[in-house]
Amino acid sequence: MSTLFATRPQQQQENGELFVVATPHRRVRHLRAWAFLLAIWIFSGIFVVPADQQAVVTRFGAVISPRVSSGIHYALPWPIDAVYKLKVRQLRRTVVGGDIPDA
Repeated sequence: MSTLFATRPQQQQENGELFVVATPHRRVRHLRAWAFLLAIWIFSGIFVVPADQQAVVTRFGAVISPRVSSGIHYALPWPIDAVYKLKVRQLRRTVVGGDIPDA
């Protein structure tokens, strides 16, 4: 092992005896941090579609799932996939010239 990456163990003295205190290695801590960030990134692909909506999943801008119904789903995390949720059970009414007939 290279001396560049080697760490010296810490030594403490108690009651006249010298003993070595084990410390976590810097590489192990960095690996754990990267693994944690990777897990968060992977789990960020989970999305929920409510009952009154449908979703469209695009991968790099191309539609791969045109209709995703309600429920819990998974898409690859950003920037690979994008999820657009659309309200499909919403009634929109526009009156042009005149009164609203249901008033």
